[in-house]
Amino acid sequence: MRIKQRWLLLLIFLLPAPLLAQEEVPLGEVGLFYEYQRDVDSDLNIHGYGARLTVNINEWLGVETTLAIDPSRSAVPVRFIHQEFAGKLTYRQGRGAVFGFVGPGFVNARAFGFSDTRPTLKWGGGVEFYPRRHVGLRVDAGEIITFFPGGHTGNFFVQSGISFRF
Repeated sequence: MRIKQRWLLLLIFLLPAPLLAQEEVPLGEVGLFYEYQRDVDSDLNIHGYGARLTVNINEWLGVETTLAIDPSRSAVPVRFIHQEFAGKLTYRQGRGAVFGFVGPGFVNARAFGFSDTRPTLKWGGGVEFYPRRHVGLRVDAGEIITFFPGGHTGNFFVQSGISFRF
C-alpha cells in the first residue's frame, strides 16, 4: 500500500472519532435536593430536603447514598429521616443523562417522643443535565417501600436539585 493510501485510510478511520466522543465521566458527584413525598396510608404530603453522594465505578455504573429529612408542617408533629444506598445505572449522551436506581435503606419516624425505624427499598429513575462541566441539575422520581411486620407500604417521591461533579 502506498503512503497516500495509508494516510487516506487512517483519515477515514479517525475522522468520526470526535463525533463519537462524550464528555469525560466524573469520579463522583455531590448534590443537594428538595423532596416531595406522598404518604399513601395517611394521605400526608411530606416536604423535605437532603443530600446525595454518588461515586461512579465506570461509564454506566455507580453507587450512591441519599440522606433526607422531612419535617412535618401539619398539626401532627412527625419527622421522617431516611437514608438509602443504591446502585445507579446511567446512560450519558453529551451534557445529559438518564438513569435508574434501586437499593435498600431505612426510615426513622419520630412523633410525640416515640421513635420507630424500619427497613426500606428505594427504586426509580430520573434525568440529569449539566449546563456547565461541574454543575448540573437533576430530577428523580420513584417509590420508597417501607416494610412493617405483616406488610409494607409504598410512598411516591420526587426529588429535584443541583449536583456538583468532581
